Amino acid sequence: MSVPSHPIRRRDRALDEVEALAILEKAEWGVLATVDAEGWPYAVPMNHALVEGALLLHSALERVTGKARR
Repeated sequence: MSVPSHPIRRRDRALDEVEALAILEKAEWGVLATVDAEGWPYAVPMNHALVEGALLLHSALERVTGKARR
């Protein structure tokens, strides 16, 4: 598992690998969030599965257009 290059701001909320995997095993879906090239936040609902220790992500084939911006 990779480690961020910057320190975690809220160490009291940090999970170890066992805790994180337990959450992923119980959850049916999650949200993958990032920012686009212009710095706007962007999040996509994702289905996932843990298979032999690998996290597999799956989403719809259709492209989402017309992101809401304020």
